[in-house]
Amino acid sequence: MIRRLLRDLRSQKGWVIAIVIFIALSSGIYSSFRSTYASGLECFNRANEELNSPDITISTRPIDDLSPVLENIPGVSLVSSAFFTDCYTFSGGRRVRGEVTAVPLGERVNDYQILEGRDLRDKREVVVERHYAERHAIKVGQRITLYINGKAREFEVCGICFSPSHIYLISPQGWLERDYGIFFVPRGALGPAVNTFYLKVSGRVDQVTSELQALFGSRGIEAVIKPADKTFARTAFKEDLGAMNSLANLFTLLLLAVSAFILFVILSRHIENRRHEIGTLRALGFTKRDIFFYYLAFSGTVVALGVVLSIPLGFWLLSFIMNYFAIKVLGIPGQFVTYDLNLTYVGLAAVFALIFAVVGAFFPSYRAASFTPVEAMRPQMTSKGVVRAMSSSSMSPLKKLILRDILGHRARSLSTVISVALVLSLGLSFALSMTSFKEGIRSRINQNELWDIRVSFSLPQDGSALKALAQVKGVEQVEPYAGYEAKIAHGDRSTIIQVSELRKDTRMRRFQLSEGHPSPEGMIISGDVAHRLDIRVGDEVTLSTAFGRFKTRVSGVLQEFGSSEGYLLKEIVLPTG
Repeated sequence: MIRRLLRDLRSQKGWVIAIVIFIALSSGIYSSFRSTYASGLECFNRANEELNSPDITISTRPIDDLSPVLENIPGVSLVSSAFFTDCYTFSGGRRVRGEVTAVPLGERVNDYQILEGRDLRDKREVVVERHYAERHAIKVGQRITLYINGKAREFEVCGICFSPSHIYLISPQGWLERDYGIFFVPRGALGPAVNTFYLKVSGRVDQVTSELQALFGSRGIEAVIKPADKTFARTAFKEDLGAMNSLANLFTLLLLAVSAFILFVILSRHIENRRHEIGTLRALGFTKRDIFFYYLAFSGTVVALGVVLSIPLGFWLLSFIMNYFAIKVLGIPGQFVTYDLNLTYVGLAAVFALIFAVVGAFFPSYRAASFTPVEAMRPQMTSKGVVRAMSSSSMSPLKKLILRDILGHRARSLSTVISVALVLSLGLSFALSMTSFKEGIRSRINQNELWDIRVSFSLPQDGSALKALAQVKGVEQVEPYAGYEAKIAHGDRSTIIQVSELRKDTRMRRFQLSEGHPSPEGMIISGDVAHRLDIRVGDEVTLSTAFGRFKTRVSGVLQEFGSSEGYLLKEIVLPTG
């Protein structure tokens, strides 16, 4: 039987190779995409461990340095204070927004690794994050000018760095930026005030977080306390990796469905071509069970070949994804990137492939096993209706032959059509998903963001700033907004978002909502926040910001693409932009 099985595999080698490739692709995509999630988180964790990155980040309004007090909290091993503010630069005659963080010199909780040059030593030096440095060809030793609080400050670039917290260029207002500068300067360059604390924790993060909330509350200081797993970078990274898991499930199902249909088609054709041989085997004493499991073994062998091929293919796909997504797109140094193909996912993919193969092979195998010797020996005839239709037609003999073959084997022809349709749908679904994503981004920028220029201030402004902007030549309308970071909580879940306060009658932002409606009495949140915290319109949420803590209800959920964000429609007293 083994020799016969190998002979049948060779006789259908073209189709067998096609099925093996589809199964290898489905299993390889599933195992590599699912392994990308674990490998991605592992490279993020390695970067944080090697760089001594903070376990907890605290944001407040500008206050005195509380580092000595924070170091006395049980479980806190190291504290570093910093001052964070907006800035901008000019490159090629174009204004580029950014942010600058003033950090202490010497030992500290670090958030970056020097890739070129060295770390800070003098208050006239700056370390530039690699995204900006590569985009604008910044070199070590070059002098650049940062505009901080409206004042030009000149610094010398002493180093170019990688920062895990800035693998995504997200502005303080919550927008994903294409061109955005991240800069680090010594604390002495921006004065004594601080508004950020970085903590390393040796105990449980949740216990330390509770202690911190009690400490700041007792001093009347509103603070946003962010554990490392709830920072923007890690949250966005996990969501992107989670999207790969969804793609893995989608494409695996489609490819396996195609494989099952192709297997159904070739086994049906093969069995029809082997009717006489099957009849001979039945006459020689082979049972229905023998015939049935023989053709199931045929499909099982094809699955085994595909799964074996999927292992090197999965390694290659995993390496390609991590090299492109982690290294090229996000700028994570190669030393932190891991390539760990989880063989558990290979096993799961093999089980899925075997199930689909059995489904595809069951009916042809059952039909072959059901033949009696006499029935199997009987020649298969095209139906009389097809013969009459072909004989009365005036078409050429070649066309008659093709149509007779198609109409005479309706089940086989229908299966072939379905197989081709599934293959085409696979490519079409991918193309449409990419088009939909691009259209979503374009819709947000062109249709929903109605402003032309956005001006941000590092400190809240009064009405005089708006009047001054309104007097600038060419400005038709000025509208204030306030942007800040906040922790949003619902039930026992919470996450960090960017909140924008806009006027009740704003003309700078149009909202496309999947549910609810804009209301001054509530809050609009992005769809990913609603999904992550299981929030529905009408639910009450708690917002903790550097300016206070309050409760509100969700009045609408955005349906557009975007980062984790929320909007409040209200009268703005002290705008930040």
